[in-house]
Order: sequence, then C-alpha cells, then structure tokens
Amino acid sequence: MIEKKILADKCLGYYGASQEVNSELDYDGYPPVVSEETKEGIYQAIEKSYPQIKGMSEPDKKAVARWVINES
Repeated sequence: MIEKKILADKCLGYYGASQEVNSELDYDGYPPVVSEETKEGIYQAIEKSYPQIKGMSEPDKKAVARWVINES
C-alpha cells in the first residue's frame, strides 16, 4: 500500500518530456499563455494536413490541435 501512495505523489511528466523540461512546465493545470498570432500560426500549420479545421469553432479547433500535437 505504501508503494502505491509514493507513486501517486510523483508527477509523471508531460508527454514524456525530460525532467529539465518538466520542471519548467506548469503542474497546476493552467494552459500556456500564447498570443493570438501564435494560436493562428498553429491552426494554419495544422490546416495544411487538415483543411477542414478552417471552418471550425474555436473549441473544435483547440480539440483538433490537441489531437494532432499529442498524437503526432
């Protein structure tokens, strides 16, 4: 039982990032702060492979972006 508690208390990191990178990321669950230009640049890059993203709502664009980034 004690081993399970110890493992539950440790952060597993973000997407397999190194410890160095993990230490710089926000563990409190807040999204990164990016400019509108950066968001649009991400959407435009994804649009090259998934052109249907262009006509989507903002929540749908975010969902597609997360899917592409996390699974690519």
